[in-house]
Amino acid sequence: MTPDPAWLARLHAACFSAPRPWSADEFRELLEAPGTLLLAHDHGFVLAQCAENEAEILTIAVHPEQRGQGIARNLIRRLESRLRTIGVGRIFLEVSDANQAARALYASAGYRQAGRRKSYYRAADGTRDDALILSKKLP
Repeated sequence: MTPDPAWLARLHAACFSAPRPWSADEFRELLEAPGTLLLAHDHGFVLAQCAENEAEILTIAVHPEQRGQGIARNLIRRLESRLRTIGVGRIFLEVSDANQAARALYASAGYRQAGRRKSYYRAADGTRDDALILSKKLP
């Protein structure tokens, strides 16, 4: 069963302020798009988009009160396993250079920097952070 887009939007809003959280309508559109893959947990989810033999993690969210329990790591493992079964050979994502916790998570899961987008993210105070493009080859 696919989680309700309103639930996804509420959880996303609890996790992100910059860039802005996605609306229920945006989640609904993504879920209807070809190649979209959603894996959910009671307290989190990961959303990816597949094209040919590549995939991109669009967002991953774990409720702030539930972080540090391995939920994100489990979601990533489940996603990678599912992607391998459908023939995806490489996965990409972008993450704020300032998001140390997410960067540590991705590094521990084997993701490596493949690029950088200068001043890509804008914080509420107007400051800007680079986006790191990370990738991983799926065996």
